[in-house]
Amino acid sequence: MLLIGGYTHYPVGIPAKAGEGVALFREENNTVEKIIPAENPSFLASDGSGGFFALKESDSGLLQHFVPNSSEGSFSSAAKIAFPGAGSCHLCVKDGKTVYVSNYLSGTLSVIGVTDTEMILLQNLEFSGSGPVEKRQEHSHIHSSILSESGHELFVADLGGDKIYRYAVEKDGSLTPFAQQPYILTPAGSGPRHMAWNKNILYVTAELSNEILSIRFDSDGIGSVVSEIQTTAEKGSQILTAHICFSESQNKIYACVRGTDEIVWLVPESDPAVLTLQGRCSSGGKFPRHFLLSEREDKIYCANQLSSELTVFDLNAEGVPRLKCAVPMPGAAMVLSV
Repeated sequence: MLLIGGYTHYPVGIPAKAGEGVALFREENNTVEKIIPAENPSFLASDGSGGFFALKESDSGLLQHFVPNSSEGSFSSAAKIAFPGAGSCHLCVKDGKTVYVSNYLSGTLSVIGVTDTEMILLQNLEFSGSGPVEKRQEHSHIHSSILSESGHELFVADLGGDKIYRYAVEKDGSLTPFAQQPYILTPAGSGPRHMAWNKNILYVTAELSNEILSIRFDSDGIGSVVSEIQTTAEKGSQILTAHICFSESQNKIYACVRGTDEIVWLVPESDPAVLTLQGRCSSGGKFPRHFLLSEREDKIYCANQLSSELTVFDLNAEGVPRLKCAVPMPGAAMVLSV
């Protein structure tokens, strides 16, 4: 089963149809089975036990935890928490017990502890930074976080400050700055957004420069950007690289580019930090904000925000996406498998 998170309301001027909550989508017949009411759940994350977290994107932070109930394919709300944060846009979950919330507008990271009956705010980290891109980098904009493969460290992308912050993860899920290297600098004006691992290489989508950055870690654990590759040669304030995934089975990196409305795929060379752009195709809609790569099914499910639809792609033996169908999905913003 897939869950489609999205927007239940848009700011004035956004030419898109809003949804009603979290959509339960059946891959078997490409239909929406039901809607779970939630306000502006633009990002979702699995709790690792069949349930999920839904994040409200607004001027004030709100996180809800949904768990399966006795009815197959149905969920009920187990807990919710309001927290200080604006423009909440991304979730990272550790062991179902700690949730790291990226707050774009307030430039903060909220650390939330989870029990069977409640959620509590453990930390609210504030950041200070800026970059050369006017209107997008006037201050820190925290856009995502990702755990190291060991789970002992958290990397936090600051689109506004052109930095990837590093934190050691304590036993209770709280964070302390990584002493050896508190942050990794990315190129000025790059705007780091989302991240994905390939062993010791951290790939980062640079939303503003429309690049994929490769970060390598030396024998002392110090990371630095060692290569950059463009996702598109087109320019414009509304051309923005968004989500990224690494496919181990295909040995490819997939990313989506809003504005050109494409999915692109790249291949690591013998040095996995060096990438070659192999191909691109239409996302099948407008403004692809997020996609789910299903290696089990050899499919990509892409949430096209401004055309309000979910597009489904089959991957052939070479890992090349082929559009299978498009399903109306008002408010579509992200896709999660549970």
